[in-house]
Amino acid sequence: MYVSNDVGIRNGHPYTHWKVSLSDERLSVDDDLLSDLPDEQQVLARIWAMAYMVPTSTANKRHTSYGLKHVLEHDMDFYLTNNQFKDLMLQMGHRPVNEHAVNWQFRISEKALNWAGSPIMCGNSIRSRPRGWMNPYKSGTEHLKDEWE
Repeated sequence: MYVSNDVGIRNGHPYTHWKVSLSDERLSVDDDLLSDLPDEQQVLARIWAMAYMVPTSTANKRHTSYGLKHVLEHDMDFYLTNNQFKDLMLQMGHRPVNEHAVNWQFRISEKALNWAGSPIMCGNSIRSRPRGWMNPYKSGTEHLKDEWE
């Protein structure tokens, strides 16, 4: 369990400084932003968010920024930090339910997360789709590149 120290939104971007436990004196910092990624990955992350992160009026308590970032990583086959994912969500217009939590929840549709047979809700496994399946720049997905450009 995280013991939050300094987590929130500043100047329109997330910031995350926290201690892992009360007994741990070390401070963890995640201040990476979406703009720290290459332009191609920023565009792909936004496309992914447009496809899956459909706004709704109620909080989705089944998923946090940390879990959702792993789904994006799997689908697009590139790494991003939790803070970068939170920055993506802010840029796409999704405000967190509680900006002072380390792992944010959002008001997003559960149905959209299950769109097109996505296995996101099939236990904890997302391995039923090939890694990078949604990234048109990965081998085996060339057919998508023309659709994205």
